[in-house]
Amino acid sequence: GWVVGDNGTILRTTNGGQTWTKQTSGTTTDLHQVEFVDQNNGWVLGGLPPASPIALKTTNGGATWTRVNLPPNLGGNPVGEGGYLDISVVDASAVWIGGRYGTIIRTLDGGATWERQDRLSAGGSLSVVNAVYGIHFRDRTNGCVVGLGYLRHHTTNGGATWSPSALTGTSLGAGTTSYYSLTFLTPLEGWVRVNSVEG
Repeated sequence: GWVVGDNGTILRTTNGGQTWTKQTSGTTTDLHQVEFVDQNNGWVLGGLPPASPIALKTTNGGATWTRVNLPPNLGGNPVGEGGYLDISVVDASAVWIGGRYGTIIRTLDGGATWERQDRLSAGGSLSVVNAVYGIHFRDRTNGCVVGLGYLRHHTTNGGATWSPSALTGTSLGAGTTSYYSLTFLTPLEGWVRVNSVEG
């Protein structure tokens, strides 16, 4: 496993966390997300305001880390302003990143090029922007995001379009302000942390 932290810290354990070995990230930027798809291929995300966003990737288990150029703008509009918040790595080439102002970007070539996908809002209109705090893709087609202001969306076409996700079996939602920390145990079974609930 891996863990990241302040001042560019990346640590790896190979014995369930009993001991940790520091890896060389090549940056002093604070890092806040890490995700691996296998023992070799992984990505790290960092740089919240006022720092500039940063992404690193490795293809050798973290023996070396390479900085990935994140797009300053796509379609004439700034992206990443306010910071990138979460990352979902499907394989060595396919990666999605979510951020403030509803930003979602995707690469299918390991970060060489990026595509901007829809900015998201809670109510289904994709013109109002809400921060994407959690993003998860189980493959290159199916994914979901959660975030500020009731934001719960899913896609079945790789992010080309997004639809609001249903909330059933509970009254949760009426007083909920935000959803955080999206995680999945299996391709279909997952959890999300809720900020606050009334009633």
